[in-house]
Amino acid sequence: MANRRDKKAGKSQDSEVDALGELLSAAGILGEDRAGDPTQEARLGEILGHYDADMRIALTQRVVSDESLKPIKIKRFCEEHALTGAEIKVVESLCLGRSMAEHAAEHFISPNTARTHLQRVREKTGISRQADIVSTVLA
Repeated sequence: MANRRDKKAGKSQDSEVDALGELLSAAGILGEDRAGDPTQEARLGEILGHYDADMRIALTQRVVSDESLKPIKIKRFCEEHALTGAEIKVVESLCLGRSMAEHAAEHFISPNTARTHLQRVREKTGISRQADIVSTVLA
């Protein structure tokens, strides 16, 4: 009996999250063009203030895409490991799926310099494989 009630509550919460997500999208609150707009942030705060913490988390997970979280995850990872500007650019390129040759060409550096930056990222993070760096950053 309790299990059925929990499932029903979960479905109810899901539909509330969907409805709130649609409302926020329709109101233009979540568009990238509105990021940093204090009026929109205040409106979002008012709307979210009516919901408990679990509902806010559920909404955030549904509305915010992994792609929009990527820069935040990269920044957090780089700060955690005290990476330099050049090393941060390497991590960003890796997370965008670029090779070191593409990274070097894009940033007007030699491939050897790009590999050196990557080696320093490996040393600072203790992660030896490029794919493992990306999966750790984006986890």
